Amino acid sequence: MRVEDLSLFIKVVESGSFSAAAHSLDLPRANVSRRINELEQSLSTRLFVRTTRKLNLTTQGQQYYESMQDIIRRLNDANSALHSHTASPSGLVKMGVNVGSDHYVIDILKSFKQRYPDINVEARYSNESYQGLFEHGLDMAMYVGSLDDSSFIARKLGGFSKVIIASPEYLEQNPVPVTPQDLLQHSCIIYRSYSQRLENRWQFTNQEIEVSYHHISNNYAHIAQAVEAGMGIALVPYILAYPMIEKGTVCHLMKDYVSSSEEAWMVYPSRNGLTHTARLLLDYIVSRVPEYL
Repeated sequence: MRVEDLSLFIKVVESGSFSAAAHSLDLPRANVSRRINELEQSLSTRLFVRTTRKLNLTTQGQQYYESMQDIIRRLNDANSALHSHTASPSGLVKMGVNVGSDHYVIDILKSFKQRYPDINVEARYSNESYQGLFEHGLDMAMYVGSLDDSSFIARKLGGFSKVIIASPEYLEQNPVPVTPQDLLQHSCIIYRSYSQRLENRWQFTNQEIEVSYHHISNNYAHIAQAVEAGMGIALVPYILAYPMIEKGTVCHLMKDYVSSSEEAWMVYPSRNGLTHTARLLLDYIVSRVPEYL
């Protein structure tokens, strides 16, 4: 039995499949399956129940996973302490990123690379839920919204406020909304979440407005660009709209009415499973993102 195989076992459990674990570690799937088989043989115990659709732990596998948590944590802590006093940190970290967050994520990753030149980062952009993202073998993922899975660890980045925007071209041809009630005279552009929920109920101070809409997207960057093109009014995260507002290509409307905001998080499957390099990136992102909010 090798320590590497124990870490691989933890990775398979937290990734949810052999394929996701293989992708995360840049290993052939057959290699992962073979090593887990060898681990089971050395323990004389089946750790997983394998089906065509899902991978589940056996009762013995669950017990073994729980007992391994403290051991792996201590090992990772020892490795981190050693790395901090030796050579420059190196390796690959895979992270999930919200679509439309390019302008600040790239800036953060650029400065991270300058600080840790030997650490490589693979960014996967997606509007999937954070649970689905880890099927792709990620170490961590950025997520905006409520968290509903207690098996994940999350570190708060801050609150993303939302603002109403429209282009000067659109406002030349339509009445300028002054209050939330005025939005009822407009056909808006709205967001569809990963869960397929239409976000056509916009929350303001002390009131909620159900708007009419003519265009839908699951990508806030697309929505902001559609507004910039004069297609209508939209409620978008301020962090995404800010560059357009500064350039004057869109107008920030109804500033006196504070709209809803959503919490942003960095989510990962287990604090025990993070590598030293992943911890460095996680800590850096958590420290930097509030500068952009």
